[in-house]
Amino acid sequence: MFYSDEPFGYIDIFRARTPEFERETEKMLAYIELQFANYGTLESVEYLKKAFSNAQSIVILRVYWPSFLPEQRAMFERLDLIWNWLFDQRDGIVQVDNGPFNDKNRTIF
Repeated sequence: MFYSDEPFGYIDIFRARTPEFERETEKMLAYIELQFANYGTLESVEYLKKAFSNAQSIVILRVYWPSFLPEQRAMFERLDLIWNWLFDQRDGIVQVDNGPFNDKNRTIF
């Protein structure tokens, strides 16, 4: 991903039934279980588990804060364009860093 001519991250896309997809899914499910005790409800955990078991792909954005972009707002605006486009194309879940899980309509936990 670029901002002007400068890179600020990259995108990984993994399809279901690949080793990379399985690895990332396992990491997310473990994270969900870990966070459940503090933040989730049984309903929210089941919703997320179902979403991951039905997923056809995982899109991962790996972003770093480049020195040329001191304002975080500009970075988040760029990333919001990607999230919004993805949600326009497919149903899914987004989770940023250690933040909450969200679908298109709500925060899950």
